[in-house]
Amino acid sequence: PAMMPPQSGMSAFLMNPEGTGRLFATDRLADGPFPEHYEPFETPLGTNPLHPKVVNNPAARVFAGDRAMLGDAGEFPYVATTYRLTEHFMCWTTHSRIAASLQPQQFVEIGEELARELGIVNGEKVVVRSRRGHIKAVALVTKRIRPLRVAGKTVHQIGIPMPWGFTGLTRKGFLTNTLTPFLGDANTQTPEFKAFLVNLEKDWSELLPHTHKPGEEHAQGRPTAVPARNQFAGNGPGVRSGPRRGEPQGSGSGEPRQSASLLWRVLKGRTEG
Repeated sequence: PAMMPPQSGMSAFLMNPEGTGRLFATDRLADGPFPEHYEPFETPLGTNPLHPKVVNNPAARVFAGDRAMLGDAGEFPYVATTYRLTEHFMCWTTHSRIAASLQPQQFVEIGEELARELGIVNGEKVVVRSRRGHIKAVALVTKRIRPLRVAGKTVHQIGIPMPWGFTGLTRKGFLTNTLTPFLGDANTQTPEFKAFLVNLEKDWSELLPHTHKPGEEHAQGRPTAVPARNQFAGNGPGVRSGPRRGEPQGSGSGEPRQSASLLWRVLKGRTEG
């Protein structure tokens, strides 16, 4: 089509002999003949506003095991979409020193309104979860992703770039497709990587005490308990019963040295030793 003169009538739809798009196709679409709107299998609405009796594409390829791993908006309230970056066309560009220096670390994009709701600030580490797994990345709070108003409901979106993984010259990251569902489009068999449900929260493991072995991850999840006031000997919660920072080991009351976790000190407003 690029070589055809404008008066030829040929346009961009080169897969059709007439070179134009079709509103009625009897032999080219598995879900034809008319174009139709179907919700993603993980829809944030729970229904199809155009025709509630048929929410998802009935001609899509869905295996029983994949259907069992679908989430719902009650547990995963945000819509995620994946995409590439200018600096990283595919994962192999993370092996380019120039491209890696331009985009060195995995991040996810969230809108300012959602960031305010969740108390997330730009640059914080966050966890994104779906029914199939989770990733950790830096939060990029941006103006360019705004909430949508669909069928009277506010729908927040999260943008997740694709390229990072466990190899390359960039900082090591998580595989984005850990989150995505594997459902084949009725015509192209392309999975629904552009619209699926996730949840988002701060990476609370950054505040947990470092009790794990090198190379192991912290236990997942938000902390659910705060130490009781009498858990620590000495003058009260968050106070060492042994020597303070800079004091020789063995000084003080002679009791075994105990230290409050970083999380406890942050919650109590104490950051000293």
